[in-house]
Amino acid sequence: MCATKKKVHLPKDLGEPASLLTDRQIRDAVRRGYLFREGYADYCVRYSSYELRASSHAEKLGYAEGGRTFHQRIEVNDDAIAIDPGESVRLYCLEQVNVPHNVYGRVTVLGQLFSAGLAGGNTYLDPGFRGELYVTLANISAVSLRLPVGSPVARLEFEKLGEDVQEPHSGSEHVRAIELTYSTKHEDLPEDIQDVDFGSALAELQEIDPSQRFDRRILLAGQCLGIAWRHMLDAEKDIKDLRNDLVFHRAALYFLFALLVGVAWVALSVTPTGRATLHALAQVPPLAKFIIPISISTILLAVQKEVRRVVREMIVAVAEKWREVK
Repeated sequence: MCATKKKVHLPKDLGEPASLLTDRQIRDAVRRGYLFREGYADYCVRYSSYELRASSHAEKLGYAEGGRTFHQRIEVNDDAIAIDPGESVRLYCLEQVNVPHNVYGRVTVLGQLFSAGLAGGNTYLDPGFRGELYVTLANISAVSLRLPVGSPVARLEFEKLGEDVQEPHSGSEHVRAIELTYSTKHEDLPEDIQDVDFGSALAELQEIDPSQRFDRRILLAGQCLGIAWRHMLDAEKDIKDLRNDLVFHRAALYFLFALLVGVAWVALSVTPTGRATLHALAQVPPLAKFIIPISISTILLAVQKEVRRVVREMIVAVAEKWREVK
């Protein structure tokens, strides 16, 4: 909803210019229709501020192809929002505000969240701002954290100005959109990360205290995954090459056997000795005719097993090379 041209400001008897509203003044202002549109709870007024509470609406930061960022809605289970390590979420509050034209709002994320592993970004509300508001939280711990819906997440302070602003904010639906991109270039990594090998990166990653150096752990883990992925692609290519070689060798073996049988048959049929041999084979008892193909098949199976053994040895060699890389 856009702000109207009509002046909306606190009366002179509600707070002094350039001063924070106290708990009594906040309650008095709300009773007279100022500050909040929806979600206000009187028990959330504390000292000289109001405690904002988490709603079930949360969106996590994601990264799309091409370096573009986006926000995706988080499903809420058991009335709690799960935030995994390294995730950054946009957490909407239960309250919707209606800031007068001569009031400035300041939103400060609670320190208790930071001590539990959630780092928050403080924000502000311009005079005239209307609608829903959110805070941004990032899980800097090593474990997944669950934030119950309705939990206090930030303090909202109202500061009365000396006069109305000339151009009040036009509402939450007109919040300025900032489009960010992320770098996918290897050279944009810190220099001590670019050329790190898998073994040293993994060793350093295991030595770092899980509660410390979250940013360093993320970089090292990403580099390890990148190295592992590249070597996995190389190993996959080697295995495909081995499989193609196996198919080729098998086909070549069958072709060679068929060629030898054909050459032998032609050789036997064009010479007197060969014709005599063929005639003798024709007189072989039926049982021998049954045994001969079985013997030939057995020989072929033995050759095939030997080829498979060679291929397995090649695959083991590739696996040992992979372990050496690790």
